[in-house]
Amino acid sequence: MYFFYFIKRYLSLIILSVFIFGALGTFYGLKNNNISAKTTLFLTIANKDLAKPDQAETAANFFGETLIGWFRNPVFIHSIKKNITDPSISISAQKQERQNIIVDIVSQDKESSKKASKITFTKLKEELERYNNQTESNFVILNQGSVTKNSSAQNLIFPLLGIVFGFFLALVLFSFKEFVRNEVSSLDEIEEIFGKKSLDFFNKNLEKNDFTPLSVFIQKSNSIVILAGVNFNTQILAVALAHKHSYFGEKLTLVDGDLNQRSLQKILGISNRIKNLKGHTDALINEDNVVETSLIIQNTLHDNLKFLPAGKGEKFLTKVFHNVSSEMKTLIHTELPQNFEILRLQEATLVLVIKLGKTKKKDLQRIKQVWNKELQFVVVE
Repeated sequence: MYFFYFIKRYLSLIILSVFIFGALGTFYGLKNNNISAKTTLFLTIANKDLAKPDQAETAANFFGETLIGWFRNPVFIHSIKKNITDPSISISAQKQERQNIIVDIVSQDKESSKKASKITFTKLKEELERYNNQTESNFVILNQGSVTKNSSAQNLIFPLLGIVFGFFLALVLFSFKEFVRNEVSSLDEIEEIFGKKSLDFFNKNLEKNDFTPLSVFIQKSNSIVILAGVNFNTQILAVALAHKHSYFGEKLTLVDGDLNQRSLQKILGISNRIKNLKGHTDALINEDNVVETSLIIQNTLHDNLKFLPAGKGEKFLTKVFHNVSSEMKTLIHTELPQNFEILRLQEATLVLVIKLGKTKKKDLQRIKQVWNKELQFVVVE
């Protein structure tokens, strides 16, 4: 399961790596594509001494093995090549059925190949004459013709090696990246950390998901719900949930609990230019130890949805959230671990939003240790 999540998450980069190294392999293969000419000699061995044809044929057939051995002798090959100007020439021979032999001569071009084939046949007859004299034999070689054609050694191995190398290089690099960054990579891995199933699983395009199950869970939860992205900004999800909740006819206060970004009001269309715009970090406590929130809660385009900005302060004032939640359900948007102080609000319901390939394992384990109550989580692809 982890492998498929891994491939899916890095698919575009893996394809890019495969394409680049495949293209490099193709270019190298084309650059080193050797175009040459090959001449094939078709030879037949015969013996003129034996009176019976079948005996002559058998003797010639066995002698063919001796002739093949000559082409494996470096001295004999050198005696041919020293008369040829092409240093890249290649000469080989193989035995066919009965007393037939074919000789392949590969050179740079057709003319060189034809010339080399003539020299090869001449040297072969000279060697045979010497053999006949030494063994008092009477073998002959008959030239049945030759064929010369251009050949191209297609280096298809280089594009294939490039593709394979690009694929495995991408796997190694991205695996090392995940190992170093210590990020969660699969739904199973997250569920193992918390020992429970996730509430929902969203694809990476958050706007296209159905948030109904999560919205229903929030409705049934405590009056204060913390929606915390772990190494992941959840403001789009928080606004979508708030709007969905307000459509059900229930009042909700959406709180910007991300003291790093403080940008939720822009998505809701609330301008920073509002005179004396304050937030929950700016709230004042009167003589009766009651938090004054009436002046800092903002209206939105939806009658059932209120908004509480972050303000300009640096600390969370938990009494503010208690005061607001006494009037209507409160949904606090935040991001962890940057706003870890929000976890002091232990009476709230905590819902983590975990992003595959971005949320760090150590932060999930730390949250699990600090949060004494049961928590819930959703996972984003």
